[in-house]
Amino acid sequence: MVGSSSFRVIGKIISYWGTRGHLKVYSLTFSPDRYYKLSGVYVSSEKDRRFYNVEEVKPYKGNVWLFKLEDIDTIRDAEKVKNCYIEVPEAEKLDLPEDTYFIDDLVGLKVFSLEGKYIGTLKDIIEGTANDVYIIREGDREVLIPAVKEFVKEVDLKEKKMVIKVIEGLL
Repeated sequence: MVGSSSFRVIGKIISYWGTRGHLKVYSLTFSPDRYYKLSGVYVSSEKDRRFYNVEEVKPYKGNVWLFKLEDIDTIRDAEKVKNCYIEVPEAEKLDLPEDTYFIDDLVGLKVFSLEGKYIGTLKDIIEGTANDVYIIREGDREVLIPAVKEFVKEVDLKEKKMVIKVIEGLL
């Protein structure tokens, strides 16, 4: 269920805070200020998605926010949603700056060299302070590519492909 085409992931529940069901949410949005405007969110796992009204949101530490959702009132309630994702409907997605993409749009892209050689599938993204790093896998081989224009030459979401400049010694 997580990241289906009609929803956008904007956070991950990493733990709880206190005894009254507050959730620690790691922000997965480029604009966490959007959290202040949320009246409701979906909490999703691989098997389930459920709507919750938002009672309170406030910044915590770094990229972590505290969420209080209706009907999550105890540590036990909070434990049930740990490692789930906070999502909003696709219609509520924010417009991104040029050459910026949602993580869930990139994961799954087929990656090719400038010469057209298939390298693998973009499986995950390591978010960094200077730049992100794309993890591309094919079989047992894993390739890491910096997410910068010098190496990422084309992203085509409609064709579900990415074209990269291969770094010397990479393959």
